[in-house]
Amino acid sequence: MVDKVHSWDDTKKIEALGVKVFKEVVKAKSKNFDYYDSDVDDDTDLDGIDGYLVGENDKIQPVQLKVETYPNCFIETYQKNHEGKPFWEKVGWALDDNLTKANKYIFWINPMGILFAQSKAFKPEFEAIHNLRNELGLVKKKGNNKDYVSEGVPVSFSRMDVWFRSVVKQFTWKELENEIHDTSALDEFLNLRKRTTDWNPIDNPLNYKAEL
Repeated sequence: MVDKVHSWDDTKKIEALGVKVFKEVVKAKSKNFDYYDSDVDDDTDLDGIDGYLVGENDKIQPVQLKVETYPNCFIETYQKNHEGKPFWEKVGWALDDNLTKANKYIFWINPMGILFAQSKAFKPEFEAIHNLRNELGLVKKKGNNKDYVSEGVPVSFSRMDVWFRSVVKQFTWKELENEIHDTSALDEFLNLRKRTTDWNPIDNPLNYKAEL
């Protein structure tokens, strides 16, 4: 099943809302970092860098934001162009070597809340799961974007920190509602949420034991 074509304007609007929400969360919860995205250009975009957390002593941490309006996380594995155009294909962001090149922080901005992972720890975990995809019966879904078709693994937000030890649940929006000074972007973002349970039924693909 291929999802409907995503509107480019809608996609950019959602991404921009996600950035605004993330900036408000950083303001509310971090005393040590500010978020900047004014220096992002085509080169940094190719590396999957959406901005930088800048801390004390000008410590700079690259950030990749994954903004979702569904209550799952789409872990992209593959891209190819639409038929009828010069052919190209490449691995999705989760399998791309650029994911670990800059040792980025990955933040998922989701209708359920915020997740966090370090890219160098996340990539090998996902590769291990992807290598077991046939044995696990891993479900993949396709998304039909403006310029290309993407394929990936939808994982329930609530199971991300079970699938991946590298992923840490940061906050639910309920936990943050009294701490975010300006909630206008968050309110608008949450009004766009989609209702679905279209994700993998696998509970714990790497059979991690619960940490006591």
